[in-house]
Amino acid sequence: MNRTLLLAVFIAVFTAIPAQSTAGASVVSSRSNIFYGGGISASFGTVDYVELSPMIGMHLDSRTSVGASLLYRYRNDDRANRTVTTNDYGASLFVRYRIIPSFYIEADYEYLDHEYYSGSSNTERRQYHSFLAGGGMSTPISSNAAMYMSVLYNFSYDEDDTPYGDPWVVRFGVSVGF
Repeated sequence: MNRTLLLAVFIAVFTAIPAQSTAGASVVSSRSNIFYGGGISASFGTVDYVELSPMIGMHLDSRTSVGASLLYRYRNDDRANRTVTTNDYGASLFVRYRIIPSFYIEADYEYLDHEYYSGSSNTERRQYHSFLAGGGMSTPISSNAAMYMSVLYNFSYDEDDTPYGDPWVVRFGVSVGF
């Protein structure tokens, strides 16, 4: 994929989101308990990285919500005199429970079909199942925007067999209603 095209699309669509951060958008319909949004992450350089994760959820009551998210991750790595392009696909299910208005606990199940470099200019695919749990907080910054941060622990983490560098997952960003 053309690096310039990726950059142009990213800037045009998400100009308010800084590189290497994740931002989500959540909108709650006044007619239902459905909310939707998602996240984006990006980094450009020797390793180009773009991640898209649309999300939909439902408030079961004033404290509990459930939802699902899809994941697409693109990487183009130009290190070590070779170019390797990989694509990851996945989905997750989550449940969140608000302890008090600004703090919540969260549990996630994530499925990831991960493509990785296996040597000799070849890539291979592997599937991973992760169970994560932790907590987070959100705070309004305007009538339709909030800052959030979640810290989750991957209970399925295996340092000998993982697509991740660490069992801890930290998500932060700004949610904006459109």
